[in-house]
Amino acid sequence: MSPQEHKMSVSPGETASLREFIHLTRRSLAAFRQLDFYTTLPPSSDLAEDDKYLDGSKAVHPEIHKGGYPLSIYCHHLLGAASDNLASLLAMISNTSGTNQLNVEARRSGPYAVIRASIEASAQVCWLLTPPGSKQRAVRRMCLWADEINYKEWAVKSFDKSSRAVLSHPFDLSDKDHMRPAEWQVMHQRAKDQMKKEKRAYKSIAGGIEGALGNIDNDRKKCSFTALLNSLEDDHSWMHEGGLFASWQVCSALSHGKQWGYGVFSSRELIEDRPGQNTKIYAESINYTNMSNMGTLAVAMLSQAVNLYKKRSAPQL
Repeated sequence: MSPQEHKMSVSPGETASLREFIHLTRRSLAAFRQLDFYTTLPPSSDLAEDDKYLDGSKAVHPEIHKGGYPLSIYCHHLLGAASDNLASLLAMISNTSGTNQLNVEARRSGPYAVIRASIEASAQVCWLLTPPGSKQRAVRRMCLWADEINYKEWAVKSFDKSSRAVLSHPFDLSDKDHMRPAEWQVMHQRAKDQMKKEKRAYKSIAGGIEGALGNIDNDRKKCSFTALLNSLEDDHSWMHEGGLFASWQVCSALSHGKQWGYGVFSSRELIEDRPGQNTKIYAESINYTNMSNMGTLAVAMLSQAVNLYKKRSAPQL
């Protein structure tokens, strides 16, 4: 049977919860837009101190490395990703006409994918900025950097493997759109050289932070999303009470097409009863109340991340 599309009604309760969610999201995004990422951090702020660890200036041997990978800039990227996903969610699920009439339309899985992505980005900011000590925060930044280096190295190797298979086929020399094997080799070598350079930078900074290398080796296991989210639930009671880890699992299930997620959290409507075949045909759609609840958690996570960033970037007396 070919996939069919069916419009399903949205209950007044779903509409009410959706309106409230949209209001909260817009307010949270407005607070994010008020952040100033362009002004130099106050020298006495926590983040300015964190960044010194990461450019080598607070290391045992500060001459080893300059430049670094500041915690503040990393938080900028993560906060931008979290807010982008929430803004995309608003565009994905609704529009408001000139008469203020709410028009609702959402696919079954898509909204949960961006909710999940927003939670993940905000959660990393919260995890980075929660520890009270500057050195602790810098070590966590190094853990996430080490994790990224591993993924980049893996990606470079994977692309090389797949591209070698493609490049093994003969090309029509008149086709100027194809990359030639020699060109790919140059490009791949450049990527490997860049990885080596980044690894040297990482080791120089990590090695300069007293005791950091041992902590990074131990803490790298803690920056997987399972460990990271559970850690945040331990540090922030409202995240535990709000079911942060469980909600993230549900969003993962719904965005990846896991049957258990749909069975519990989606809406179903009977389309056709076939008693002769002992079967029934249902349409399955998103449940806007459930989606609003999950989305509200993502909004709360962004708000927490923004507030932590404000706290760490404020001048300390």
